[in-house]
This record gives sequence, C-alpha cells and structure tokens, in this order.
Amino acid sequence: KVSTPNHPSGVGPSKAQLPNSPYAQPEGAVVHAWRPGHWYTNIFEVHSNVSSGVVVRNWEFYPGSNQISGKCATPMQCNPGVLPLGAFDSLLKCQVALNATHPSRCASYTYHHPDLGGDFASHCYCSTEYVWAPRGQDKVDSGRAPGTFNAASALMFSRGGHQGGEGVTG
Repeated sequence: KVSTPNHPSGVGPSKAQLPNSPYAQPEGAVVHAWRPGHWYTNIFEVHSNVSSGVVVRNWEFYPGSNQISGKCATPMQCNPGVLPLGAFDSLLKCQVALNATHPSRCASYTYHHPDLGGDFASHCYCSTEYVWAPRGQDKVDSGRAPGTFNAASALMFSRGGHQGGEGVTG
C-alpha cells in the first residue's frame, strides 16, 4: 500500500513567523519545512505572493462603533498603536485634531461623545494599525483612512514537494 502525501499549495505565515515580510519579490525563494520530533522535510519553490485585505480608497465613517474598545486602561493610557489625541466637545474637533497630526500615522480614529458619560467621554483617539475590528457602541463613532486593512499575505508554491523522511509509503 502506497500513501499519497498531501502537499500544501502555499503558506500564509504570520508577521511573527516572517518578521521581515511582506517581501517585494518572493518569487524563486525556497521554503524548507521540517517537523520536530519526527524526521520529515519538504522543500518548495515560491511562485508568487498573494495579498488580500480590504482596500479603502477614501475616509469612511462608522457611527455607533468603537475601534479602540478594550485598548485603553484609562483615557490617556492606551496599548501601543493607540494614541490619545485629547478631549474635545465635538466629533468635528476630534477630526480636526486627527488631521493636524503630521505626518499622519492614523489608520483610524475613535471619538467618544460627551453624552457617553464616564471617564472616556469627549476623548479622541488615533489608531496606527491597519486592522479594522470595531465593536458596536452607542455614543461612540469611528472612521478609517485610505489604505489596506486586515491584510494577509500568502506564498504560493510553483513546484517542489521534494520530500524526505518517514511516512511516504505505508
């Protein structure tokens, strides 16, 4: 009995796995994979790089959404990638402050209206990450800048599958 190995057609590595990605021209690169604890290797040649994500061409406005939900412990202490811009008495003033950041590093913004109440009321935030995952929330509005959000990249293989190791035949 002979088993047929199932070879992948490509891989979608995370930024942690390939910290220098995305690559401008990955074509022709060789991906060498092995399995620890069991002798098995595969070698594949990269044919192309496929990118995906949502392309935003103009500023978009999302009323009733909170892009920074859970990312700030206090109104002025936020996770990396979230910049507090200050407290403003209107959405328009928050947007003016957002536009005044030079050079603009803001991929999106969030404004907490004054009638929200509590510590975060009237506060405006800039998010520098092109990840879009707002949560619905009354009296909070968010918007996103032109760019590619939730981008992912995959290296597609053209040939290869040179395999060595156990498990090729059964």
